[in-house]
Amino acid sequence: TKTVSINVNANPTVNVSTSSASICAGQSSTLTASGATSYVWSPSTGLNSTTNASVISTPASSLIYTVTGTTGSCTNSQSVSLNVSANPTVNVSSSSTSICASQSSTLIAYGATSYVWSPSTGLNSTTNASVISTPVSSIIYTVTGTTGSCTNTNTVSLNVSPNPTVSVTALSATICVGQGESLTASGAGSFSWSPSASLSSSTGSMVIANPTTTTVYSVTGISGNCSGNAVFTLTVNVCTGIENLSLQNSISVHPNPFSDVLVFSFNLTQNSNIEIMLYDVLGKELKKFQFKENTGMYEKTIYTNDLNMSSGVYWIKVKYDNQEFYKKLIKQ
Repeated sequence: TKTVSINVNANPTVNVSTSSASICAGQSSTLTASGATSYVWSPSTGLNSTTNASVISTPASSLIYTVTGTTGSCTNSQSVSLNVSANPTVNVSSSSTSICASQSSTLIAYGATSYVWSPSTGLNSTTNASVISTPVSSIIYTVTGTTGSCTNTNTVSLNVSPNPTVSVTALSATICVGQGESLTASGAGSFSWSPSASLSSSTGSMVIANPTTTTVYSVTGISGNCSGNAVFTLTVNVCTGIENLSLQNSISVHPNPFSDVLVFSFNLTQNSNIEIMLYDVLGKELKKFQFKENTGMYEKTIYTNDLNMSSGVYWIKVKYDNQEFYKKLIKQ
């Protein structure tokens, strides 16, 4: 007889562990095999290696990996499941992406379960889906949305424009009853005035005020979509002194209504430099006349036919001896 010995080697017992069996898209998990001498992983999708005992997996979707371990000529296999959850798609909307200083915009995030906003500057909340932003300057907000253990972010820009700084100037803040004063606003692109009853116009950078009592005028200046305000108090006195009444009593303008000719009558008590300014109803200066006369009575004729003036309301301002005289005129 003859005997034959057959040596049977046991297959290796292959084990697999993971740092995390559930991850979010874009995250990684470390897969570690043990129990054999060498290893081969399949499929290779998302792996940084297919032959190491420890590999890093970053798959785009859920996947089952199989690792085959070899010891000598014997092999065995083991599998591991990796669950990949999609990150939430975070969207952001705003009631307005461009606001003026001191205004607000409502920002709304959606697509996730919970949210965190940053920075917190100007926000009424940092954890609501809908927040109100009132920043003092332009800013970019980032919102992080979370669903389960997965997160995603989005940004929204808020442009903040400064409000114009409006101011009002006048030659004098005090006049006599019957006199007028030009008010000039600056600091914005367009202006509106109130109350307008005693003004030459309710709009324009320069208006002529002719109130009968002390009046507080308010002007709103607008630049783009933003506005600013200013006030000006014009004090009106009942003047009884000869020096206060002299300018009104020494000037007359006729005819009124007029056509193309205006006649100014002067009674000058001293040698004077005289200025006559003609304005339209919006306060735009149409023409300026300057001349010098000696003491005495004079008439000055001014022709306006070269100005192509349409019918309507105009204002005339006469200035001399450090005084001003305003009068409303009607062009036929």
